[in-house]
Order: sequence, then structure tokens, then C-alpha cells
Amino acid sequence: MPRPQTIQISLPAGDPRGMRVAEITTRIVRVIEVPRSQLADFLKMPARVRQLNL
Repeated sequence: MPRPQTIQISLPAGDPRGMRVAEITTRIVRVIEVPRSQLADFLKMPARVRQLNL
């Protein structure tokens, strides 16, 4: 039987239609979702900022 897990979703800009960061709290898994309209700006950010150490 699968065990329950918690997914934490962060909104770095505070806008749910903007960039979203999702993590499974008990694992080293992070997904960064960037809307297509913001992708160019996201890619211009320095790599250390794109890693989003929240």
C-alpha cells in the first residue's frame, strides 16, 4: 500500500499564475514550473538564483 506524502508548493512572486516551485518534503525532489511567457526572463537569471534555495 502506498504511503501518504506531502507536496509543498511555493509561489516565489506570490502569483499562482506565475512561477511555482513544488517539493516532496521527505525527498530531494524539486520541480520548477515557469510559464512560457516568463521563460526568457527566467533563463536570464544567474544559475544560483534559478536554483531557488527557498
